[in-house]
Amino acid sequence: MVSDSAFNDGNCVGRMRKIWRVNGSLVGIAGNLDEFGPFLGWLKAGMQDRPPKLSLSALVLSPSGILHFAASGVPFAVQSRCEAIGSGAMAAKSAHEALGFTDPRKAVQIVCKHDQNSRGPVRVYKLRQT
Repeated sequence: MVSDSAFNDGNCVGRMRKIWRVNGSLVGIAGNLDEFGPFLGWLKAGMQDRPPKLSLSALVLSPSGILHFAASGVPFAVQSRCEAIGSGAMAAKSAHEALGFTDPRKAVQIVCKHDQNSRGPVRVYKLRQT
């Protein structure tokens, strides 16, 4: 899983980590910063209750595949091996395809050069082997 480091909350622009390790999965989040904590807490608790009402987008990468969480809170399984969220999502998917799906880090680095809402550093995370 690859991410840029940009955030913009409407008042402040900066850099932050956008991917976390939760229960053996990688979780990438884009959207309202105030919602990151409740969403991560819900995931850490095992998703037993109804998901919190959120407007963020998230991808959860586990050994069994990718789940995409949108504002509805109901996840859906992503069928492809390539998915993206956030303001640079379409550009990142396009750059990744143009690179022959070989270098997701480079794809996000390209987006950071051209998209005002994306900036480095670009971070790469891999699932841990169990």
